[in-house]
Amino acid sequence: MKKFFDDIKKDIKFKTAGPGKKLTEDTSSNPPVAQNSAPAKSRHAPTDGAQRAGAAALARIEQQPRPRLQTSQDAIRLQVKKELEAEASAMASHQKLATEGSKVPVKDPASFSVSGCTSRVPSPEPP
Repeated sequence: MKKFFDDIKKDIKFKTAGPGKKLTEDTSSNPPVAQNSAPAKSRHAPTDGAQRAGAAALARIEQQPRPRLQTSQDAIRLQVKKELEAEASAMASHQKLATEGSKVPVKDPASFSVSGCTSRVPSPEPP
């Protein structure tokens, strides 16, 4: 009796395994497509209120200002511009200091009471 039920179970498993394939058949053929038991639901068109709400949402999104994302090329250009401005300001301040340094008043040698150097300071000798 037990063997009878085992044979029935094997038969059921064999039938549920699906269609068999011959070794001489081409294996690249498309396998049979299993159909879904649930039918595909068709979508209904949105109502007028839903369409107006969607249009209003899109209008709000389009009105918001979008920040411009910096690309690497823009970042490089900005860095170069900053460096050039800093270099130009450094050159301008250097030239300004050079022109101010040349305006040191020079005394007329005739205004000195004595001409030449008359005294010497002895250099310290190493110990």
